Amino acid sequence: MDRFIMITSCEEKQGKTTLCFEVSKMLSKDKKVLLIDLSKSFDYSSLQLECLENTIFDYVDLVDDACTLEEAVVSVVIEEAKFDFIPSPRIDNKLSNSSKIFGKLFMLVSNKYDYVIIDGYALYNSKRFLDYGILDKIILISESKIEDLNKLKTCLNLLGKESFSNVRCIINNYHKKLKKKGLLFSPIEMQEMVNVKILEDISYSTGSDVKKIASKLIEQW
Repeated sequence: MDRFIMITSCEEKQGKTTLCFEVSKMLSKDKKVLLIDLSKSFDYSSLQLECLENTIFDYVDLVDDACTLEEAVVSVVIEEAKFDFIPSPRIDNKLSNSSKIFGKLFMLVSNKYDYVIIDGYALYNSKRFLDYGILDKIILISESKIEDLNKLKTCLNLLGKESFSNVRCIINNYHKKLKKKGLLFSPIEMQEMVNVKILEDISYSTGSDVKKIASKLIEQW
């Protein structure tokens, strides 16, 4: 069973945080779930959950041994779904110096939760090489415009060859009409060109779209 999972995207505003919330809500019905916010992106998890004002410790403090797991965890409720949450820092540019972030988090939380979902930061401009290989699955959201192909390749290089087999992609904002005009690659074309499994093509136009893809992901885990 895949239990240590990062949901991320090539660029901002691709719906990764929305998908993280939906996955966490669904899993928490009968599993113990921890959501960790590494994103610090537009409208990120910690901001949406309105926990910043009460946040003392965050994932950086936890990884750098400045606090205990119990001190870092915040209990949250979304639409009657209850799960634990570790926020991102309130301070901009507060980052851990360690490149073994995921390994440290795994050691601290793996025996206490059934699933750990990580809201990852947008990869394309991050330039950070971390220990992604320890993750059971990486869900990478991308668009499929012509220029997005090179961005997707850059993100896959950042993730590293050791984690390549664990990566699955979701194509967002895919429209068949734009494909016919030659403005987009199809999911199959993207899959062949980057050699990574494309799970789905979606558009986050309604709440039902997110529920559908979250349900499909969980079925595969």
